[in-house]
Amino acid sequence: MKKLLFGLALLFICIEIVFVQSEERACAKVDPQFVKEYIVYYRNRERGFHPRSQGEGLGWNVTGYQSYFNMPILKYSNEIRSAVLMIHGEKAHSCYFSKDAYANMIKDNPYKNNKELLLIPHAVHTDLYDNAKIIPFDKIEAFFKQNLTKK
Repeated sequence: MKKLLFGLALLFICIEIVFVQSEERACAKVDPQFVKEYIVYYRNRERGFHPRSQGEGLGWNVTGYQSYFNMPILKYSNEIRSAVLMIHGEKAHSCYFSKDAYANMIKDNPYKNNKELLLIPHAVHTDLYDNAKIIPFDKIEAFFKQNLTKK
C-alpha cells in the first residue's frame, strides 16, 4: 500500500509540475511517456484545454488531493456489493492501479460476478477521454443492461 501511495504522490507531483509550466512548454526528451501524453491532451484547445484550468499556468487549486493520501481507499473494496465496471487503457502508465484495485475488490468478495475490469488494447490514459473510436460503448451498454436493470 505504501508503494502504491508513493506512486500516486509521485504521479500527482509530476503532473502538477507539468501543468504549472508556461503554455509554450513542449515535451522534453526526458519526460516520461505519460507526461508527454498529458501535455498533448491538456494543451490542445480542441481536446482537454480550458482557460481557467491549472494547465494555463496562472494559478493553483485551493483544494487538493493531499488529504486523501492517508485514507486507505481500497481497504474495504472487497465488501462492495454493487456492480462495478473498471475501464482502463492497456498502455496507460496507471494501468497497474486498476489491476491491483480490481484484484483487491474481488478477493474474498461473494459479489464478484457483477465486477469487471475492461482493458482497452493499445490505449493510453488520455485516449479514453475523447477517442470515441476506441471507447467500447457496446460493452459498457451490455454491462449496464446486465447489472443495472431491475430483475
